[in-house]
Amino acid sequence: MNSRAFFSSLLSIAFAFFLLSFLAFSTASLLSLNTVLNASLELEKASMQRSIAEQNTDFLISRTIELQALEKQLSSHKLSAAIHSNLASYFARLESLEGFSFFQTEYYFPDYSRLSQSQAIPFFSFSDEFKVNVVRLGKHLSLVTASYSGGKSGKSLVFAKISPARQELFFLIPFNYTIRKLVIS
Repeated sequence: MNSRAFFSSLLSIAFAFFLLSFLAFSTASLLSLNTVLNASLELEKASMQRSIAEQNTDFLISRTIELQALEKQLSSHKLSAAIHSNLASYFARLESLEGFSFFQTEYYFPDYSRLSQSQAIPFFSFSDEFKVNVVRLGKHLSLVTASYSGGKSGKSLVFAKISPARQELFFLIPFNYTIRKLVIS
């Protein structure tokens, strides 16, 4: 009987050790899962912020063109200045949000993968970046084209790092970004 008691005790200790190991493994797995879920939520939030910024930029340029048409201010120079002013104030508001940092750089990377290592300078002005062309199609009808040119060098890139906590995404105005608007003036 003594050997049975010893064997049962040994078996109980082994089973308890197995249960404790399983509990520790489960806790570690749960912590890893929570870390992955938190990172995923941060990335989704940054992606949503980028998408909102992209849509608002499109809307802001289109609305600026419409408002300038209503005010009969359809010269290329005035439209370019109005677009620049409105985008600069919008980008300044975005920078005041947590996670947005705007930059302008003269470096172009086709896949944008090295933007975080680029020699970026703080974003100040990009008045030479947008080229506006107004084509009169009739007495009161015009086609307005606003396109992002890349500045005098053709290589200037305006972008923002969106980095809440550990994640990092980029909002950028791509080269040859163009908005065409048919307006009645």
